[in-house]
Amino acid sequence: MAKVPTRQLGKNGPQVSALGYGSMTLSLGNRASDEERFKVFDRAIELGCTFFDTANIYGDSEELLGKYFKTYPEQRKKVFIATKFGEVISPDWKTFSVRGDAEYVHQASERS
Repeated sequence: MAKVPTRQLGKNGPQVSALGYGSMTLSLGNRASDEERFKVFDRAIELGCTFFDTANIYGDSEELLGKYFKTYPEQRKKVFIATKFGEVISPDWKTFSVRGDAEYVHQASERS
């Protein structure tokens, strides 16, 4: 099976897969066990996907990736992780706002 093509991030950045793996779908709604979701990460890496995308509003995606790399530390060296923050959603998912102030940026970075 053909591997995913790669691209360089920026002028001097790392080589990553041209297609990224978006982790939102594993973390919202009805979730499988962590081990089942880890198999999805394993398969993505096996196929050459080395760019994983997450965000602090994607359910437990950041925590799940942390657990995965703690359980399989050798995989961490193979993956570039991009995360996003700035959207704030109320617990009932009815109110959305945007924050970019220094305090929130620091908090989101620390939690990530």
